[in-house]
Amino acid sequence: MVKIKNIIHYKHFNYSPKFLILTLLIVFNLASSQSGKLIISGVFDCTLSGGTPKGVELFAREAITDLSKYGVGFANNGGGTDGVEFSGMSGSATAGTFIYIASETPNFTTWFGFAPNYTSGQAGINGDDAIELFYDASGSFSGSESVIDVYGDVSVDGTGQAWEYMDSWAKSKPTRATATSFTSGNWTYGSANALDGESTNSGATTPFPIKGAPITGNSGFRLMSSPKSGTIFGDVLGDLWIQGMSNASTSDGLANVWTFNVASQSWVALTDLTSASLSAGKGFLVYVFDDIDWDGNADLPVNLHVSGGYNNSSTGTITIGSISNGDWDLIGNPYETTIDWDDVLSSSTNIAATAYVYDNSGSSASGIDVNVVGGGIYRAWNGSAGSLTDGLIAPYQGFWVQANGSTGSISIEVADKSTSAGTFYRTLDGASDGSSYLEFTTAEGGYSKSWLSFRQDGEVGPDDRDANRLMPLMASSRLVSLTHNGENSLDINNVPFEQEGTISIPLDVMSLTLEEENYVTGTSEVSMSWNLDNLPEHIDLTLVDNLTGEMVYLNNEMNHSFTTEPKGSFSATYEDAVGIYPLIGDARFSVQVSYGALDNAPVKVIPKDYALSPVYPNPFNPSATVRFDVPEISRVELQVYDVTGKLVETLLDDRMTAGQHQYTWQPQELATGTYFLRLITANQTFTQKVTYVK
Repeated sequence: MVKIKNIIHYKHFNYSPKFLILTLLIVFNLASSQSGKLIISGVFDCTLSGGTPKGVELFAREAITDLSKYGVGFANNGGGTDGVEFSGMSGSATAGTFIYIASETPNFTTWFGFAPNYTSGQAGINGDDAIELFYDASGSFSGSESVIDVYGDVSVDGTGQAWEYMDSWAKSKPTRATATSFTSGNWTYGSANALDGESTNSGATTPFPIKGAPITGNSGFRLMSSPKSGTIFGDVLGDLWIQGMSNASTSDGLANVWTFNVASQSWVALTDLTSASLSAGKGFLVYVFDDIDWDGNADLPVNLHVSGGYNNSSTGTITIGSISNGDWDLIGNPYETTIDWDDVLSSSTNIAATAYVYDNSGSSASGIDVNVVGGGIYRAWNGSAGSLTDGLIAPYQGFWVQANGSTGSISIEVADKSTSAGTFYRTLDGASDGSSYLEFTTAEGGYSKSWLSFRQDGEVGPDDRDANRLMPLMASSRLVSLTHNGENSLDINNVPFEQEGTISIPLDVMSLTLEEENYVTGTSEVSMSWNLDNLPEHIDLTLVDNLTGEMVYLNNEMNHSFTTEPKGSFSATYEDAVGIYPLIGDARFSVQVSYGALDNAPVKVIPKDYALSPVYPNPFNPSATVRFDVPEISRVELQVYDVTGKLVETLLDDRMTAGQHQYTWQPQELATGTYFLRLITANQTFTQKVTYVK
């Protein structure tokens, strides 16, 4: 754990009775402090043709197993309730999910840069209309439904009211719970006609605070950023419990917000929440307390957002420079939508190819790479492999980069925004990269994953695309796997795509117990499995147990079990910007990478016809692979429709070269259900039925 964590984790506050209550971290039942799982989080009435897009933003504060039990009503012109007018939601939603119901798709997509989840003509609201959110346990909406949240007064025309949003918007404040009566002070407003003359949300002077930063889980560290630069800390963080500085919740105690000084490679605590300034493209660190209003109850999740104009095309290229060779810098997504790290890297100079984000969720092995409450891990991506899926970095997300070779600089452009959760990352024929990963689990819930990537720029020793195995910001007992490149412990080990003979990669697995400020290695029964779906065909992997001499041929077997051994201890704290796990003693295993013959000039087979191969896997979660053939250079569209025939998302719309292509589809906010994947080519359209399961 980083040294600043000790200040927070052990609650060394000033001797105020209020702070003495918090000498222990207490996890409260979320249900005790939340009155509803789904809330109305925003409404918007924009100004493209026909006064569109119009609609409602919903926010899931807790996991919802069945969205079909929720419906929305649009009460027009103060005429009273119209009951449930839209009940077409389906599937489930995780905590922190945003759902958009709009009157149409094209202008919504133009305005916001992504498609709505649902469309309904009933959502064609004006800025004087109220909104009702309904719940019916039966899902029938035949008279047993009840109102669980409202925006505005259904019996009052909103014209001239404080809650009017004509050609504008309104956004729920982060701490607002669902309510059956409307309180204007619980909302932030864009003011009437704020969107007049605007053509996109990101370019607007007063944009709708789309989505935001869902803070879920428990107390812990978050690496964050802002889509707006300047004195934004009070705006973004004002609804959290902030301490130890002026204009915060209290000036007592020790600060829980820090920026990073790249020159000294050190953390700097904020001294004033409202006057401190953040440069575009920089990140910051905050320790989030789950009790954000200090009433003794946990309040997460909340959805943070910033108001005012976003960084956009008028800002120009955002450049963060002067990162000394080998030093780290905490960068931040400067936009209100996801950015693609691979695109950012392509326009940056002397920056190692790996980006790291911190995941504090610690909820389940399926969701992250370690299963620890109150812990967390770094997720990495090196262009081919890693648990930061496809290198997509969310809005409000901070991330680490490292200079390599000389003084480094990062350049982030508006073009680096990603419009989809999936990334078209390579063609199949003639591809010169690949990846595989090893997974480790214990009966106690421990989980870890180690990656191998195979690239033309890979080296047997250290190289630019190796991802270090970074120690967490908050220490906790855990299972950790790591490989080694001769210098550092690794999360992703990048090795050559082509090589003569066999190379050996040290692999270690440690069961760590936190004792005071030290990690102590111990004995644990571990189950090991692996995924070789993207392993290049000319490569074979063999696992050698250096303790027992046992050999496991990964290409031929499915799993393996072993017991970790005690091998000493090491400090769980570190004082540098980041900490890298040490290699304690000898590595337990060696991964033997054996290279077969590979033609130096592989022949690219050109398909004779357009074709769409079966989507795999199907059903799928969290991602599916879509393969298709293109016989000539032509434009190809890949679209997703729901069972009602509504276009849900356009995954791909691009001019493609002749050959066999592959797209990895990983939905971000798609509900569980059946969908139709449509491939539109120059002379033929293909459709496949797919099932997404959360």
